[in-house]
Amino acid sequence: MREKLQALFSENFATGDVEFSGDVILDIQGVTQVANLYTERVGETFKLRFREEDIRAIAEAKGMGLVTEQIEIVSLYPLRAPVILLLTDQARALAAQHAPDDVWLRDATQHVIWSYLLTQTFGPEFAITVTDAQELRPGNTPNERAMDFHNNAIGRRFVSENVPLAALPQLVRSDPDVIRHPDEVKSFGADRLLR
Repeated sequence: MREKLQALFSENFATGDVEFSGDVILDIQGVTQVANLYTERVGETFKLRFREEDIRAIAEAKGMGLVTEQIEIVSLYPLRAPVILLLTDQARALAAQHAPDDVWLRDATQHVIWSYLLTQTFGPEFAITVTDAQELRPGNTPNERAMDFHNNAIGRRFVSENVPLAALPQLVRSDPDVIRHPDEVKSFGADRLLR
């Protein structure tokens, strides 16, 4: 049983009977929330997951505004959930610190840093999964969505180029490949847009 539990908590995958449910306490930078962690049967295997309602509650308490698809991702990756929420909060705080008076520059900064942090922590594929889910949020114009997809890709690129986190706010302001306003999408050109 110990081996099964170790596999479940390290790999989020165990074969055999490892069914359980219990409450855990998530603390995301001062916001504490009880979340139900349980196993879900998938054929002959079990995976850990959080109740989506609990993830929604902590995201709302932190003012993160996660969309349903993001809540599902966080719920399906319970071992990554606290880190995803922490990185989301960190990117938002850094963007607000470095671009407090310009909503579009703050948006660009947040997307670049968030994608960068997710990529650095979990790799580019998982970062794409998480950031693409964000772009499903209703209310964005096509240009806003294109800007966000592009800047998410720029964040991943900065990781591959070994750019330090501390350099990102200045790069967002100066790098010609960063889109700092949705109106720039048209003049940027479809051949230069990344996704």
